[in-house]
Amino acid sequence: MIRSGLDPEAPTLFVSECVFMYMPDNETRRLLSALSATFRNSCVCQYEPIVGNGDPFGQMMEENLSKAGVAGADSGLLKVRSNQDHVNRLYQAGYTISTACDMYAAYETIMTNQQRRHASRSEFLDELEEFVLIMKHYSFSMGSTSEFYIGRNLCMLGKDSRLGFDEKRSIARIE
Repeated sequence: MIRSGLDPEAPTLFVSECVFMYMPDNETRRLLSALSATFRNSCVCQYEPIVGNGDPFGQMMEENLSKAGVAGADSGLLKVRSNQDHVNRLYQAGYTISTACDMYAAYETIMTNQQRRHASRSEFLDELEEFVLIMKHYSFSMGSTSEFYIGRNLCMLGKDSRLGFDEKRSIARIE
């Protein structure tokens, strides 16, 4: 990335959407560590599934993805099973502040009332219970290096949060 002209000193946001679930967890950890060490003014934003620890929907999700050949025993999907696991992985990779919540909490606390009204008009939201169940099995997590002021503000909880991470429904780790 640096050889192609990306400035490691510039504030940088890395976005991952359902990528790390497919990768061996040790490779993801190595990549995240390299990013935080190289790009000292960086923030990582991730959207990943969380299969939980034994609830029926999570078990079904895990079984279906395993049958499809998506989830190997060392995959991020099976190794990083909760919001707390996402927060810990980011923190261990060198992101000095990390935050996570499930997507239903994000829907309720990060999205505005207008955005929720717009989403509720979507046809697929006919079954609210199913929507809630699915959303609780996906994680929105962020990690920021200590030097990246904007990233730190994005990862904060409660009234200091720029994204609306709720203190009661989000997990954070701050150095």
